[in-house]
Amino acid sequence: MNVATYAWRGADDPDRLEVVRAAFGPTGCVVSGASVALEYRTRWDLEIDDAWATRRLAIHRHDQDGRSLRLELRRSSLGTWSGEYSDADGIEQLPASLTDALSGSVDCDLGKCPFTNLMPIRRLLQRGTIGRWVGHTMAWVKVPTLEVVPATQQYMVVASDGHGARIRYRSATSQEFELHVDRDGVVLDYPMLAERILPPHHSPAER
Repeated sequence: MNVATYAWRGADDPDRLEVVRAAFGPTGCVVSGASVALEYRTRWDLEIDDAWATRRLAIHRHDQDGRSLRLELRRSSLGTWSGEYSDADGIEQLPASLTDALSGSVDCDLGKCPFTNLMPIRRLLQRGTIGRWVGHTMAWVKVPTLEVVPATQQYMVVASDGHGARIRYRSATSQEFELHVDRDGVVLDYPMLAERILPPHHSPAER
């Protein structure tokens, strides 16, 4: 088991701090994270299977005024999605129109968090495909609203070696960036969004 801790500071908001702990194992990856900003804070848990596809994402947002909202997203082995919101007023299921639109997609993407670019990047690196765009439909979770929308993203491996890789990335709004990732496929810096502030800390006893 390879357990690593990562931290980023917001490039768009220097008051935002993202911290992630990821346990990489032979059957997938289990991740916990937190984000602290001036107006809100979040805690989240992510389960990734051995094909580097999303199993489950649960995120809990707390606002400065004391309100909170929880979202849970689940993806079945058949590629169908389900989920619900919960707050002080009760539980609301995600609409069928949304889960139908996500059917067949394999990734979630948590807004403002560089870590969740990991899944499509790891799959590309494992395939060894260089210089070809590959598109993905993501269950994109907007932060801080926690609204879920389908979003098309594209990734292309520019170069890769044993220390990391350079990845071209096109967002759903057609913005294009170059992402540098480390040997685990985790983003080092995300232009205009987040900057890694510490090298990842790997737990020696668990490597």
